[in-house]
Amino acid sequence: MDAKTLDRLRKLVAMLDTPEEHEQVNAMHRINDLLRSQGMTFVDFARRLELATVPTGPPDDPPTRDDCTRWVELCDRLLDADAWTSDKERDFLETVRKWARRGKPPSEKQQVWLDDIASRTKTTV
Repeated sequence: MDAKTLDRLRKLVAMLDTPEEHEQVNAMHRINDLLRSQGMTFVDFARRLELATVPTGPPDDPPTRDDCTRWVELCDRLLDADAWTSDKERDFLETVRKWARRGKPPSEKQQVWLDDIASRTKTTV
């Protein structure tokens, strides 16, 4: 299904969230027409949704104590590079360090920011 058709389908599905029963029925007919034009049925559509939510691999292992220790050490070193970090970055580093000490590693977005700060300050663990 191309992007334009998916966008149209998304909008039609959103139309189902109306209190007006006749609008819901109309949206269902339009969804059915759109799916049929793509050679699909509601069952095919439901299967695709189901497949889209099935994990594709084994679950991620929970972070180990060593993983979090590494983040604490990196934050410590970056905080030592005080002259190279802004107040906002220092607050961020202190928060990440606090959570890493509790066993919660930084998110992917936080890791990108940490890597950026480490790169700029030439800091490694």
